[in-house]
Amino acid sequence: MWVQEACSYVSRITNQRRAPRQCRDILGGSRFSVDCAGAPVTTALALRISAPPETAEPTPIMDWHVVSARSRIRLAAGRFLASRGTLRDVSGVVRLIEGQPRYTHVDIQAPVATLEISARRRLGLDADLFPFVSFYGWRIRGNPRRSFALDGELQVGGVRRQVVANVVTTGYRFDDATETEEAMWHAQLGVGRRIRLVLDVTLVRQASRPLYLTVPIASRTAVSNS
Repeated sequence: MWVQEACSYVSRITNQRRAPRQCRDILGGSRFSVDCAGAPVTTALALRISAPPETAEPTPIMDWHVVSARSRIRLAAGRFLASRGTLRDVSGVVRLIEGQPRYTHVDIQAPVATLEISARRRLGLDADLFPFVSFYGWRIRGNPRRSFALDGELQVGGVRRQVVANVVTTGYRFDDATETEEAMWHAQLGVGRRIRLVLDVTLVRQASRPLYLTVPIASRTAVSNS
């Protein structure tokens, strides 16, 4: 089974054996893996983002929601990445705070059951044991309007690793009638040489209803001057 073999391959190279963590503190909240299979169920986005102790002018929080009908995840695994499949019904939320990349929250997942049965067999994925392929990101390095690196954690079957996703913003439009913004992301990430994911995600947000977070003026000035 390709995914399990990839897990063993990466473990032999890195010589790291990490036990599954039930709770992990991440900037802005905590993440819990609560189901019996160890599949991640993220609660960080439901929590209030902790603000720095200083107070100043409010900074808008932008919550973008994944448009499932226009998003997909292509998965390749195994030797020469020969086993491939496409995940659909992608869901999730992307939370951005302009000028505050360390408060980024990206929570995207897709059900393994959306893969064809033959693709699931080739990839060695069990939809009952690990029902979702998921990515949780917590820090952006770069310009979210163009291209950037996104630090996070990927889980595919029994493989869970910290990864860096390379993301490019491929499109943007504003709908005057509905007052909504749409953005398109293309991302690539992988685990070693045996697992690769390509994400094409469409995000939408209601532009007329911003949330706000109080952050210090000094922090925003330092970011703008850098």
